[in-house]
Amino acid sequence: MSVLAYLNTIESNVKLDKDTERDGINRSVNTLKSRLSEYFDDEISLVTVFGSYDRDTLLSRYYDAKSDVDVMVRFQNSDYRPQTYLDKLKRFAERKYLSSQNEQSSPAIVLNLNHIRFELVPSIYQYYAERIPAPANNYQDWISTDPSKIKNDLDSHNRSHKYITKRLVRLLKYWNIKQGRIYSSFELETHIVSHYYFPDNNLKELFYRAIDYLPLYNLPTYKQQRVKSTKRIVKEAKEYEDQNFPYLAESKIATLFL
Repeated sequence: MSVLAYLNTIESNVKLDKDTERDGINRSVNTLKSRLSEYFDDEISLVTVFGSYDRDTLLSRYYDAKSDVDVMVRFQNSDYRPQTYLDKLKRFAERKYLSSQNEQSSPAIVLNLNHIRFELVPSIYQYYAERIPAPANNYQDWISTDPSKIKNDLDSHNRSHKYITKRLVRLLKYWNIKQGRIYSSFELETHIVSHYYFPDNNLKELFYRAIDYLPLYNLPTYKQQRVKSTKRIVKEAKEYEDQNFPYLAESKIATLFL
């Protein structure tokens, strides 16, 4: 098997299955929206899915046990700090779902259902911007966000790279899991979209270039070593390909996903 064939297979495997996982998630999303609207009535003005599920970069839960679907719940009253709204969402979860299924994991209330994990994130609309709990101050205040821009940037990048970018994101997310989650998923996605790749004829070419671009700054030493090891393995795989040893190149790349 060539490196390209191997990477194509890995990416195809880790992608959400449309007929089973995605359909089940969509049904649960619709149920969740209905229950939120019934419980809060006019206290909320918007319930929307955002994050990796909305961007089509979420991995199958079979390959990522931490896969989750982010659901933004916008409250009409913007007078309070995030914890007030988290408490409201916590009471909703306790009322509408089994207590064993929910917990707070800042900045969200988590619902652990059989097939997926939902993260309910409170938001307010203030000063002409969507605001969610800010990590910089331990989620005790608000920070502006624009999920539609993040999604649009990824979609644009995907189109300009022959619709391979989203496949690259899913592939690198799986590599990241196998390496002990060196980067957060969001960091990895935004980093990928911040670069343009050439050549970009197939997934292998983008994967090789993306590995070259992986940053080392602000990483602890052990994570830096894992990134450096990955870069070295890709370099060795390229050398095998140049020497016309595709099977050796493939076996070298396969070590990144063990």
